[in-house]
Amino acid sequence: METTTQHPLSQAFIQQASVIIGHRQEIRGIQPLNQNDIQRECDNIKAVSPRILQVELVGQDGNYCFKYRLQGQEIQIHCADADSPAVALYYGVQALKSDGISCKLSFPKPIIKDFRPPPLTQEQEVSARRELGVLSSHFKVDVDEALASTFQIDSQLNLLEAILNDFENAEWDDEVAGGVLAHRVIIEAQEWVESQYHSKTQEIEALSDDEKRGRSITAQNIMDTEAEPYPTYRLTLKELALREIYEGRGIHTLEAANRIARESNYTSGQKLLDDFNKFRGNATNRTGFENTREINWMVGRIKRLLPLLSKKAKQQAKSEMETLVAALPITI
Repeated sequence: METTTQHPLSQAFIQQASVIIGHRQEIRGIQPLNQNDIQRECDNIKAVSPRILQVELVGQDGNYCFKYRLQGQEIQIHCADADSPAVALYYGVQALKSDGISCKLSFPKPIIKDFRPPPLTQEQEVSARRELGVLSSHFKVDVDEALASTFQIDSQLNLLEAILNDFENAEWDDEVAGGVLAHRVIIEAQEWVESQYHSKTQEIEALSDDEKRGRSITAQNIMDTEAEPYPTYRLTLKELALREIYEGRGIHTLEAANRIARESNYTSGQKLLDDFNKFRGNATNRTGFENTREINWMVGRIKRLLPLLSKKAKQQAKSEMETLVAALPITI
């Protein structure tokens, strides 16, 4: 299982569900590190021994690996696809220790637990169901609290959209033990968030025009505002499909879809190919939505793509975004 990381609440929920069914290690106490912190740690490690010729941490957004090279050796790569720089550095230091080089990090090491056994017996399944239920309850409380602390209506909708995008892009293997249980609780949580989104749009419809202007941005402002690329944002599969369409490129085979998906650190391109086939062709396949949430989602996708598109592709994308915004029954 993997997911994009658009919102920490859904990220934590999906990760912990994966821990419960034994698909993922439980890691706590992760120290947040920026690029300067990472470079400092690498420099400190390299200075420990003249045997170390190269130290590097590469990757972003949940896909980090630690590389180093010792005298007379090839480059060593450890902890591919670590969730954070701190975890990758921790495993890198452990690898160096096995090569006879002892060094310390300047931050407390994360707490990493062994994989749980998958729920194979009836007793284990009951226990996993119970934990997943508690996880789901806590998640709903956390989302409610996040909404209550957010005044701007468009920010509330953006929060819910980000969570739904995370659920939409999570990849689960339902054929392995526990996968069905986790998938079921994710779908239930997704349906609950969708109901929250629907309630929020109804709440907006009940506001006066003055209240809407005071608590949300206008459609015109949406058109004038172009989203900046997020420094650690990975395009969703639907956004990758839209990018290829706007740039006039085709995805005609699963092999081609797999290649594009893997460039963005997805394991499979099947969903990308499905999305490409869904959106390609007539522009109404990308703009002909009647559901407000679907329109808002597509506007958000195009906004995130705009800074990454060529001039001609950007013109087409902006034109379609104008069509979408014009179809909105309310300001967002």
